[in-house]
Amino acid sequence: MTQLKKRSSLFTVLVCLTLLSISVQLSFFAIHVHATSLTQTLFGGPVPADFLHAAVLLPLMGFIGIQILAYLLFVSFIWFASVSCGELFRHSNYGLGVFLWFVFNLALFLLNGCLFPDSFFAKNISQLLYVNVALWASLLLAGSAVVLAYYFALRRKRRRRMAFFFLSLTGLCVLLAAGNHFAAQGRYRITGTAARPNIILIGLDSLRPDYTGYQGLRRIQTPNIDQFLKTGLRFSEAYTPLARTFPAWVSILTGKHPKNSFARINLNDPARVVANDNLAKRLQAANYETLYATDEKRFSNITPDYGFDRVLGPRMGWNDFMLGSLSDFPLTNLLINLPWGRFLFPFNYANRAAAITYQPDTFLELVQAALRQRSDRPLFLAIHLCVTHWPFTWANEGLTADWSAKKRYQTSVEKVDQQLGQLLHILKANGLLENSLVILLSDHGTTFGQLGDRMIDKEHYLGAAAKLKWMKLNKIDDASQMRIDPDLNYSLSTAYGQGTDVLSLKQHQIVLAFKYFAEHASGAPPLFLARGSNLRTSLLDLAPTILDFLKLPALPASDGLSLLPYLGASSRELGTRPLFLETADSFSDLETSPTQAGSYYETNPRNGLVSVKACEEAAVLHAKQRAVLLGPWLLAQYPPSPRQQLVHNGHFVAFKTYFLPAYYVLANLQTGQWAIDFDNNFARSAPLAELKKKLHDFYGKELL
Repeated sequence: MTQLKKRSSLFTVLVCLTLLSISVQLSFFAIHVHATSLTQTLFGGPVPADFLHAAVLLPLMGFIGIQILAYLLFVSFIWFASVSCGELFRHSNYGLGVFLWFVFNLALFLLNGCLFPDSFFAKNISQLLYVNVALWASLLLAGSAVVLAYYFALRRKRRRRMAFFFLSLTGLCVLLAAGNHFAAQGRYRITGTAARPNIILIGLDSLRPDYTGYQGLRRIQTPNIDQFLKTGLRFSEAYTPLARTFPAWVSILTGKHPKNSFARINLNDPARVVANDNLAKRLQAANYETLYATDEKRFSNITPDYGFDRVLGPRMGWNDFMLGSLSDFPLTNLLINLPWGRFLFPFNYANRAAAITYQPDTFLELVQAALRQRSDRPLFLAIHLCVTHWPFTWANEGLTADWSAKKRYQTSVEKVDQQLGQLLHILKANGLLENSLVILLSDHGTTFGQLGDRMIDKEHYLGAAAKLKWMKLNKIDDASQMRIDPDLNYSLSTAYGQGTDVLSLKQHQIVLAFKYFAEHASGAPPLFLARGSNLRTSLLDLAPTILDFLKLPALPASDGLSLLPYLGASSRELGTRPLFLETADSFSDLETSPTQAGSYYETNPRNGLVSVKACEEAAVLHAKQRAVLLGPWLLAQYPPSPRQQLVHNGHFVAFKTYFLPAYYVLANLQTGQWAIDFDNNFARSAPLAELKKKLHDFYGKELL
């Protein structure tokens, strides 16, 4: 009885130590990430009643329950090792138990620091001396204690049940991991012999054409992207109408400009956007199996309602924001990427938005598993890889803290190139690169404060010097935190982010290439033979081109064109085609820091999805920049904007706020010349009246 009380008391001590450790972790973490601020941001104040709806509350409760169970198993295992080793060496259970508790927790924290160096609890650990020595020492001590505990427990009848329980649990974990590995190496069911060709869209988030080896950037290694562009039909003048992921993909699917599809910003009200007829719905009706996969859904809620039989990747919604951002704790981090992590942590597993724990291979494993479960119907696969999105990091990426944003982006491009190579291997092994049209694209480009990211500079300005001040310098307050050279932070030719400036064509220009894979080289349609094309194209053209290629009815009221008539031997001239560009929201930190967006979002209590409040959309539209691209000319309209001016008020000097009215900017892409006022020879040489008419005819009353 005394021994039983001692063991029970030891378990209580270990539980108390664990609760104390969790409390300390929560306290430090809450101070660091401002969890209350994030919650208030998403809901615009105190948490409303719909937070208590099952779609939001149940996953949150399940996540908390898994944490409790994980810590209970962790404590129980330490207790088992302590009691068994204590009886083996006839040592005090208390002293040995507390010692092993510290050893196991030290190993836990050091492993977290090694595998997830960007974790909040890894930042200070990595700076300590002899970290590797401490890690291996703690692992050796913990491992020795486990081996001895099993050795003693299996020899003692009263300990066998506990030993068999933990051995069974360990064995199950090993079997799951082994099964996942051998399944990945198993035989594929060849499914590339359908009557109609498979259609595969591969999107690489934020990929700029000038950051590929094919475009001549020698210091970057992108062999898979380069090979695809070299052997495919590539378009050097391809653009997105709006440089954000969700509007771009809606444009791909619908063939409609964001103005007409209502996808004017990330996380629009899904009810209006999903009502559009689109490519996935058409192919689904034509007996295609439709599959959409992406490793980041936080700001791009593509659901099965868009015409997809299955949607792969992390679960989307309110809990993606919260659990994906607030689960950075050592024990959880070590469990997320295990084979069962996809079931236990559906908002974290394979989630690029949770960059601290994101491992690119986990997402490809989801895609690989889904391809084994598909039918014999032809496949429409739309897949989007997001490792190249800000902050350009992932778990254990090996980057150092002082690397610039440019260098981090370059490294992420090389990583997404590796993912592309792995994905093409998976498709080939599954028979999906036979009789398949594969389209490689980027949804938009990105900018990070480099000279030339914006197409204007002071040297090429033509016009009155007073109006030059109207052009607001692109700058950010935390340039040092984003590892951006502060000297570049105040230049007319710099830009930041995506969808923030229509004069930044680096944000709008995209990678676009078609490649037809056939069993024999002669089987590829001549239209898609490897060559370059200088046709000015848009993401809007993809759906019309694919439907035309498959000889399916065209989408109604499409803003895009089928490219097929312009690719053949008797192709027509595309002529001077206007492309309309616009910016997204005016919240520069919206994608990376939702806490800056105020009461911008609301949550659907039925499904937990987050969307922009309807009352905010008018303000977003009012603040948009809009532009038309016609031949070598670009005409942009900048909306009214608040400015501040120093004024003397008696004996005081104060700032006075005034509004700068809407104004136009005219630029020539070939010469780099530009102007704000049009009373000069440069403006008179441009088709200014035609540019204004096309812009006004398209946007109508939206122009101010």
